[in-house]
This record gives sequence, C-alpha cells and structure tokens, in this order.
Amino acid sequence: MSTCSNSDTDNVELSFMEFSKTLLKTFMLLVILVIILILKKSLLRSDSSLFYIALFVIFATFLFTLLGVMDKYLYNNLVMGMGIAVGLQLLFWTQINISSK
Repeated sequence: MSTCSNSDTDNVELSFMEFSKTLLKTFMLLVILVIILILKKSLLRSDSSLFYIALFVIFATFLFTLLGVMDKYLYNNLVMGMGIAVGLQLLFWTQINISSK
C-alpha cells in the first residue's frame, strides 16, 4: 500500500505564502516610511506652528502603530533605533565627551 504524497506542492505553496507575506511587509514598510518623510517635509518647516508639529506627531504615531500591528519585531527594532538616535542627539546637544582620556 502506497500513498500519494503532495509534500512538494505543499512546500511550494508554503514558500510562496512566506514570500508573499515578506513582500507585503516590505512594501508596507516602505510606504509608511515614504509617507512619514513626505509629512515631515510638508508639515515641519523652520516656521512651523505648534499645530503642524502636533499634526505630524499624531500622523506619525498612527503610521508607526500600523507598522507595529503588522510586524512587532520590525517595530521594536525601529523604535530601538529611534531611541539610540535620540540618545546620540542628546549627547551631541549637551556636548558630552564620551571618549576616555
């Protein structure tokens, strides 16, 4: 008694599904980042009012929340990178010398 095995077709379908998920996540990440850059360019200028700054923060928060819903691992790494960037910027602003003498 032999049975017919569809493992090859199952593997192809599973690999295609994984590829589709990765492709969709990458596309959404790029779209979200481009939208945030466009919002930054249009809302944050040297003469921006507090309203436009708050509007940018609200829209960016919403877009990052969409990213967090889509992929928590990517969201956590992105937030960690933003935290590192803010920390380094604070070091630059306060001009703390981090090199040892």
